[in-house]
Amino acid sequence: MSALIRAANEFGDSAMVIRKGDGTSGEIFINSFIRGEYQRFFAKAPMLDGPSKWEERTLKDIDNKEFFNNYIAKLVQRDPDLWLIELNVSDEQRLVRILALND
Repeated sequence: MSALIRAANEFGDSAMVIRKGDGTSGEIFINSFIRGEYQRFFAKAPMLDGPSKWEERTLKDIDNKEFFNNYIAKLVQRDPDLWLIELNVSDEQRLVRILALND
């Protein structure tokens, strides 16, 4: 997690740990915003043929805070060790670069 936060800060963006999970076994999720507006959600997905990669998850009503909070609560029930990181970046290219540095 610290590498992801450092990468965001080095680019002049912000990253915060919203929910701290287990350092070795918890799933990792990123709730990202571009200039505080356009919201995207990512999960670190294990790959059969190599290391895990960031995968975007499409949520039908992601802008609805109640829906999003309920979705996170369900994820926590399934994996109480999960991490949730919030990124706020200035543009799409920075988001892609930060995620690529932390694959």
